[in-house]
Amino acid sequence: MLKKTNTKFLFNYIYIFTVLFFIILPGSNLWAGDLKPYKGESKPPPLSLPDLSGTIRTLDSFKGKVVLINFWATWCPPCRIEMPSMWRLKNKFRDKPFEVLAVDMGEDKITITTFMPAKMERDFVVLMDMEGKALKDWKIFAFPTSFLIGKKGKIRYALYGGYEWDGPEPVKVVQMLLSEK
Repeated sequence: MLKKTNTKFLFNYIYIFTVLFFIILPGSNLWAGDLKPYKGESKPPPLSLPDLSGTIRTLDSFKGKVVLINFWATWCPPCRIEMPSMWRLKNKFRDKPFEVLAVDMGEDKITITTFMPAKMERDFVVLMDMEGKALKDWKIFAFPTSFLIGKKGKIRYALYGGYEWDGPEPVKVVQMLLSEK
């Protein structure tokens, strides 16, 4: 029981922080700034979560691909707004070694599938972090939070806040990451 209470507290804390950060604070914006190179530890924390079919998926299984990891929730306004642009980015690089991992925080399969159109579900790997383990491991403090992982499995870019993922700058960054050996 204690574990469930702590997880619920953590999700509530992040919900409140996200609302304050993006909506209530004067001058705040639903959108993040520019996509910038990641300055933290380049080795990503482990990621091992069930997808919507219940199959456990790991980040390691995507080595050799450029991966956009997006931590989101259906109740998060900027997450909801940016999701279609991630789908368009995924479609733009459909024939390339590029994946989108959409890590939902604390919601059940029914909530997620009710929100996501079937076309997105087919194109994204949607992972469910029901217990908040990835949230803690990746030190997520606001939704959405996104990371671009290079083909060698290292974090190359990070972004906190919503973003138009199919705009010229992110497309250029993904193309650059895809061209690396």
